[in-house]
Amino acid sequence: MLKKLGLFRIAKQLNISFSRTMSMASKSKNKDKGADSLKDGTVLKELSPWPEYINDRIKLWDRLKAEYDADVAAKTPESINITLPDGKVVEGQSWRTTPYKVAAGIR
Repeated sequence: MLKKLGLFRIAKQLNISFSRTMSMASKSKNKDKGADSLKDGTVLKELSPWPEYINDRIKLWDRLKAEYDADVAAKTPESINITLPDGKVVEGQSWRTTPYKVAAGIR
């Protein structure tokens, strides 16, 4: 949930509005009423202004994310071998190599 709040903060800075919508399956059922309408005709919208606790949560997220990033940056990377399910071994560095980087190297 905290990641979603980060996206809302970025969208707000870029002046992009979000409408809270239901799942994709529900959207297709309500096509004739509009993507963000409920069966009873209620339209879901973003709260404006946001409740006060949202800004507190964004500040908490930013602080915790900064602490985590500083902690990871302070760790010394070591060479590691990553064994894939097919038996292929890929070299990487601890605290630096992400699953995405490993997957991007698969051909």
